[in-house]
Amino acid sequence: MEKRRSAPPVDAFEQVCVSKGEDDEMEIVFYRTSKVKLVVVWIAIFLSLFFIRLIFYWRRDWYAKSVASRCSPNAHADWVILKDKSMQQFAHRIHTRILSDSLKHDKSRTKSISRIDVESKSDPTPEYSIQTFFFHQRLKYILNTKRSCFEKTSVPPLTLSSLLTSKGLTLAEQHSRRWLFGENSIRVHVTPIIILLVTQALNPFYVFQLFSILLWTAGESYYYYAGCIGLLTIVSLAAQIIQQRMMERALKKTIGVNNSCFVWRSDLNEWREVAAETLVPGDVIQIPEAVDCNIPCDLILTSGDCIMNESMLTGESVPVTKVALEASESDVIFDLTQHSRHVLFSGTSVIQQRRTAGDDVVKGVVYRTGFSTSKGELVRSILFPKPIDFKFTNDSYKYVGFLATMALVGMVYTIVVKQLNGDAAEDIVIRTLDLVTIVVPPALPAAMTCGIVFAQFRLRRSRIFCISPNTINVCGSLDAFCFDKTGTLTEDGLDLLAIRQAAPDGTFEENLDLSAGSKHGEAGHLKAENNNNNNHHHHHHHLLHRDVLEAMATCHSLALINGTINGDPLDLKMFQFTNWDFEETNVKGQVQGQGPALAPIVVRPKPSTNPRDSNPPSSVREIGILRQFTFSSKLQRMSVVTHRRSTSSSGGAGRRAEDLTLFTKGSPEMVASFCRPQTVPDNYESVLNSYTSQGFRVIALAMKELSGEATTDALARVRNLTRDECECDLTFLGFLVMENRLKAETIPVIHQLKIANIRTIMVTGDNMLTALSVARTCGMLTLVDRVIIASVSVSSSDRPSEIFWCPVEMPNAATNLNSFETNGDVEKNRLEFVDSRVSFAVTGRSWALLRQHFPQFLPRIVLRGTVFARFSPDQKKQLVEELQSLGYYVGMCGDGANDCGALKTAHAGISLSEAEASVASPFTSKQPNVSCVLSLIREGRASLVTSFGIFKYMAGYSMTQFLIVCIITWPVVGSTMSDFQFLYEDLFVVTTLVFTFCFTGPHSSIAPRPPMISLVAMAPVTSLLCCMSLNLGVMLFSWYYTQAQPWYEEPDTRDGRDSDDTNVNYDQTVLFLITCTQFITMATIFAKGSPYRANIFSNIFFLINLLICTSATVIMIFNKWPWWAWLLELKMPPTFAFEGIVIGVCCIHFFVSYLVEMYFVDVLVERWVQPCLSRLVFKERVKYKLVEREMETSPDWPPLADKSLAEVMEMELAATSADDGDGAKKQTALHEDAQQSPRDVIVNGHRSDGIENPAFEITPADECDVAMTIDDVSMTIDETAYDSASNQEQSLLERDDDDDDHIDDVRTDL
Repeated sequence: MEKRRSAPPVDAFEQVCVSKGEDDEMEIVFYRTSKVKLVVVWIAIFLSLFFIRLIFYWRRDWYAKSVASRCSPNAHADWVILKDKSMQQFAHRIHTRILSDSLKHDKSRTKSISRIDVESKSDPTPEYSIQTFFFHQRLKYILNTKRSCFEKTSVPPLTLSSLLTSKGLTLAEQHSRRWLFGENSIRVHVTPIIILLVTQALNPFYVFQLFSILLWTAGESYYYYAGCIGLLTIVSLAAQIIQQRMMERALKKTIGVNNSCFVWRSDLNEWREVAAETLVPGDVIQIPEAVDCNIPCDLILTSGDCIMNESMLTGESVPVTKVALEASESDVIFDLTQHSRHVLFSGTSVIQQRRTAGDDVVKGVVYRTGFSTSKGELVRSILFPKPIDFKFTNDSYKYVGFLATMALVGMVYTIVVKQLNGDAAEDIVIRTLDLVTIVVPPALPAAMTCGIVFAQFRLRRSRIFCISPNTINVCGSLDAFCFDKTGTLTEDGLDLLAIRQAAPDGTFEENLDLSAGSKHGEAGHLKAENNNNNNHHHHHHHLLHRDVLEAMATCHSLALINGTINGDPLDLKMFQFTNWDFEETNVKGQVQGQGPALAPIVVRPKPSTNPRDSNPPSSVREIGILRQFTFSSKLQRMSVVTHRRSTSSSGGAGRRAEDLTLFTKGSPEMVASFCRPQTVPDNYESVLNSYTSQGFRVIALAMKELSGEATTDALARVRNLTRDECECDLTFLGFLVMENRLKAETIPVIHQLKIANIRTIMVTGDNMLTALSVARTCGMLTLVDRVIIASVSVSSSDRPSEIFWCPVEMPNAATNLNSFETNGDVEKNRLEFVDSRVSFAVTGRSWALLRQHFPQFLPRIVLRGTVFARFSPDQKKQLVEELQSLGYYVGMCGDGANDCGALKTAHAGISLSEAEASVASPFTSKQPNVSCVLSLIREGRASLVTSFGIFKYMAGYSMTQFLIVCIITWPVVGSTMSDFQFLYEDLFVVTTLVFTFCFTGPHSSIAPRPPMISLVAMAPVTSLLCCMSLNLGVMLFSWYYTQAQPWYEEPDTRDGRDSDDTNVNYDQTVLFLITCTQFITMATIFAKGSPYRANIFSNIFFLINLLICTSATVIMIFNKWPWWAWLLELKMPPTFAFEGIVIGVCCIHFFVSYLVEMYFVDVLVERWVQPCLSRLVFKERVKYKLVEREMETSPDWPPLADKSLAEVMEMELAATSADDGDGAKKQTALHEDAQQSPRDVIVNGHRSDGIENPAFEITPADECDVAMTIDDVSMTIDETAYDSASNQEQSLLERDDDDDDHIDDVRTDL
C-alpha cells in the first residue's frame, strides 16, 4: 500500500547534506506544510487566474517554500529541498509507505514485521514496517533512523568470502529486498503526444509567445504578424515534440528490454527462471551462454571467466576479461574500483564465457540494480545532464535581466507619456505590456541555440558525436588539454624491437635486436590460423632462454573468439612473436583439440619447418594456463600459473614435466621489486634508462617455480593461493623492448595547440622516462624547456618526507642512449634555468605524497607540469580538478578505458572510440587519433563566437526597436509601427539573418588567443553602446531632417481621425526604413570571421540573404514598388533627392559602424584597454596567472637537488615496492576493523544485533556506520500485495522525479 503521510518522529538531528563526499553531494533542507500558508497560497493562485501556479510549475522549490515552513526532520517533515553543487534546487515530497494493508488483519504476519526499537532489540508495541523515502533523478533516498539521515539505497561493505559463499535468497527474502530496492528496470517511457504537447507548451518560451500573440491580437490588431508568429510557434513546438519523441525512442531502443534469467532459490534448492526486473542485490544468477547477451545488472562474478564487450560504458573496443573472485583473498573487503576485474557491469555484453573446473555454470552475485547500475548512470547522465557553469551562459542571464530592467523603465515612461496625452486606460495597459515583447525578444532562446545546433551537425559530419550539446561552446574557451599516451598520442599496436635477457651470473646478455624484421602489427585482434606471418622472427627463437619464450607464450589475457585471438595489443604482439598455437576449452571443460582438461587455456609450439629450429629452446609439448592474476593499473603487473608437459620425462633443465610455474610481466619498477635481488642485474637501472629514454615501452618478465605437480588436487590448491603468496621471490628474466610509435597526426596537432597557446599535458600510466621521451618527440617539451622531476621521499619515524627537484638533461636525436641523465654541476643548472622555461615531471607516487605533505607546492607544479607518469585513473581525475581550481578550462582526450574519471571531470572530454556515445565523456570521436581535438576546439570557438554575435545582434535589435517605440514614436501622438512593418522587420529581416548567420563554419587554424567568454566585459559592452549610439544618432538625424523638409506634414492627431490612417506619416516611415538598414548593418558587423570563424564570403546563404534584404530595403526607399508601400502602410517622401540622402546616411552609418567595431572595439578596447584595466583596476582574477607572477618573482625556486637521475629512479622504485606492501596491510586492517565493530541492522527503525546472513546486509550508503538488512525481518508477502506496492513505487519514481508531480501536489494540498 502506498500512502502520503508525514515522516515518523525520530531523534532530533540536523542533516545538512546527502551523498557526502560523492560527485552528487547535495545540501538538504526539510520543510513541513503549513495549513495557513497553504490556504493563502491557493487564494493567491485563484486570484491570479493560476498564473502563480504556472510559476510554481517552473520552480517547484518556490512552491514548497511558499506552502511549508522550514523544520527539523523529526518534526513531521513532508518536503525536502536539495541544492547541488551547481546551485540548482529541487523540491520533492517525502513519502512514507506501509508494507501491505493485508498484513493489518494477519496477526501472525504482523508480529513478524514488528518495528524494532533503535536502542533495544524489540519494542512492546508492534507497528507495521514503514519506509520513509523520496526520489531524486530516479534514485531512491531512504531514511536511516539509526544515523538519522536520508541515504541512497545501496549494499554495505562486504568481504569476498561472504560473496563466494553466498547461497542466494529465498523467495520471501527476494520480495523483502524488492520492497527496499525496487524494480531492476531502467525505464525510459515514450511520452504520449498529448502529455508532451502540454509539457512543452508550458515552457516559459512558449508561454511568453502565447502572451505576446494574445496581446497583439487583442489590443494592437496585429493579426497578420500574430498569425505568422503563431504559425512559427506551432512549427517550432511540433519540431521539439518530434525531436523529443525520437530521442526517447532512440534511448529506449538503446537501453533494450531485459529478458529472463535463471536465479538460484536457496529455499527451493533449484534454479528458477524469473524476469530480470525482479532481480535484487544478493541474488545468485547464471551468466547466459548466448553470445552477445546483455547483463541486466551489476553483478560480481563468483565462478568462471567471461570475456566482455564494455564499449558502451568505456568506449574501449578491446574485449575485457573478467575473472571470478579469488578464494585466497576471502578476508579482503570488496571495493568496486579495486575489484572491477570481477564485476560484470549492466549494459555490457558477454562475448564468451569459460566455466571453472568442477562448476556446472558460470554464476555471479547481483550487486546493484536499476538506476544504481553503471548502465543506469549512463541513462541518468543523458536524462539529467550536468549543467554547464560557463561564464558566457551566466552573463547572458545578466543581459536578459538588464533588458528586463530597460522594459520596466520603458513601461514607466510609457505610462507617464500616455497619461500626459490623455489616452484611455485600456490603451495605456496594452501599450505598456507590448513594450515587454519588444525589449525582451521572444525568439532569443531559439536564436541562441542555432550556433550550437549547426556546430553539432558539423562535428557529427567529422565523426565526432556529442551527448551534451551545451558543452560545445565551452570547448571554445579551452586553454589546457590533457592527453593520455598509449592509444591516444601513440599507436595501439606495438612493434617488438628487442629482447634483453638476464644471464645467470647477474648481468644482462647481449641485446637481441628484432627491429630489422619488425613489422607493425594490427591492434586488437589476430587470426589464430594466420600466425605464420611472424615466421621472420622464428630464427631468433633458438637464442631465447626457455623461460623467456614460455613467459611470452603464456603470460597474457588473450581469448579465442570465433577463431580470432582477441586481447590487449601488447599481449597480441608478444604472443604473435612466439609463433605458438592457442587453444581453449569448450563449454564442457575439455580442450579444443588435444590437451588436459585441467587447464582452460593451452598453448603449444607450432610444428617447425625451419631447419635452424632442430634444437628449439623449449622442448615442451604444451603448456596449460591454470590461473590468471589479471592486470591492474594500480598493481602494474599480471601473472599466470602454468603447468608444462614436455616431450621427455625430465622436461629438461632439471624441471619435471608436470611442474607448476608462475610467470609475471609488468612495469620494470614493479616487477623488479618482487624479484630476488641476486637475480636482478647490477646495471638494471642504466639498461632500463637506455631504452625508456628513447621512448621505448619496456616490459619486465619474471618467473617462479611452484612446488608440486599439476594434478586435480594441485589445481584446487593453486586456486586457493593468494596473489601475495605467488608474486614473491621471483627470478628476473629480462626485458621486452617494444616501440609504441607516435600516430602520424600527433606531432602536427601538438604543434598547432602550442601555436594557439593551449597548454598540452601528458598524463599516463607509463614509465616516466618513456613519457618524457614521447613528450619531447611530439613537441610537448621543446628544446628550450628544462625538465625538473619532482620526487618526494617517504616519511619514516626518524625522517620526515622530503621533496627533491632533480633537473634532467633531455637527449635529442644525436644523443646516445645513456645520455638521459642529470647534469653534475648544480650551480650551472641554476644559471641555465634562469634563461629557460621550467617544466615539471611528476610520478603518481610523488603526486600522492605532494598532496599529503606539500600541498603548497601543488599550484606551481600543476602550472608548469607537462608530464605526469605512472598516474592511476583517480590521480588523472585529481590532476584535472587541480587544473580547474587554478582557473583553466580543461580538455581531456583518452581512449575511454582508464580515463573515464578524467574525461567526465574535464570541461570537455573526448573519448577515442568506435561507439557513438558512452558514459565516458560528452564527446566521442570515431577518428582514432588526436586530430579530433583540433576539430573540437575550432568548432567550439566558432560556436562560441556565433553565439556571442547572435546575442549581441538580438540585444541590439530589441534595443533599437525600444528606442523607436519609446523615445521617438510615442511623442508623435498616435503614431506606431504597422502590422506588416513588424512582420517585415522581425521575420523577413531579423529571423532570416539570424538563421543564415549560423551557417559560417570554423576557421581553418586556431588563433593564439581564445575568444572572449564574458558578455559583461568592457569590449562587448562598448560594442553595444557604440552600436546603439550610432543607431540613435542616425535615427535622430533622420527624424529631424525629415521634419525640416518643405513637404513634411504633421501627423493627424485629431480626435475624429480615421483609425486606419494613424500609422501613415513621414516620421514613422523614415524611421522604419532607417531601422531596416540598421538591422542589416548589425548583422554584417557582428558576423565576424577570422580568426575564429571562416570568412563571411564562405557563407553563401548569409551573403544571399544580405543581398535580398538590402535590395528589398533599397527598393522600398526609392519607392519603386508602390504596392509594397501600400501594404506596409508607408507614406513615402516625394523627392528623389531625399531618398538619395537617406541611402547616403545609411551607407555612412554602415562604414562608421564597421570601422568602430573592427578597429576601435576589437583592436583598441579588446586587445589594449581591457587587459590594462583588468591588471591595474580590477586586478587579476585568474588564479593561474597569479601563481605565474609569483614564480616570476622567485627566480631561485625550486632549489635544485644534487641527486642523480639514477638515484631518484631508485628512490621511486623502492617507494613503489613499499607502497605495494602497505596496500595489503591496509586491506587486512580494514577487514579487522570491520570485524571488531559489530554492525547494527537498521531499516527505518528496524534493528537487529544478530546478523544471520553476512553476505548481504542492506545499507543506504557505503560509509554508513550501521548496516541495514531485511534478512532478520521475516516477511511473507503474497505476490499480489507486492506487485501493487511495486507498481505504486514505480509510478511515484517517474512522477516525482521528473518534477511533474504538480497535479498530485494539488490533490494532496486540497
